[in-house]
Amino acid sequence: GTEAEPSRDFWAVLVHAPMGSCNMPWCKIPGLAAKICHCQRDGVAPPAGGGGGKSLRSADGKCALSMVEYAEMFTEGVPVLTRAAAFKASRALFESAMHNPVGSTMVIGTYKAAADEYCERLTSLGC
Repeated sequence: GTEAEPSRDFWAVLVHAPMGSCNMPWCKIPGLAAKICHCQRDGVAPPAGGGGGKSLRSADGKCALSMVEYAEMFTEGVPVLTRAAAFKASRALFESAMHNPVGSTMVIGTYKAAADEYCERLTSLGC
């Protein structure tokens, strides 16, 4: 028999999100802030109420979306994605962001035409 040729029409839809955990209120301690404050290092205003380790900030100074909000955005932008798959991708994005300056994950693998549409939809949603 013959071996099937791999398709060059199959594409991955990737999402990238620059975010990091907030170290407030520890950032308020003189001398320590310069070493542990992500906001100061990235030139971002710290959260007004103090993040208390629960706040995520994007590099542009906006609060990052929560894991649930990313999952909802993924299901809206990629209608064929199950909720379980959307949450899995959202969790992977957060896990990546905790270990890298920019979190990245694959939301779905599909044919080029669909991938282009999903990418456009996710971009229009702010992703």
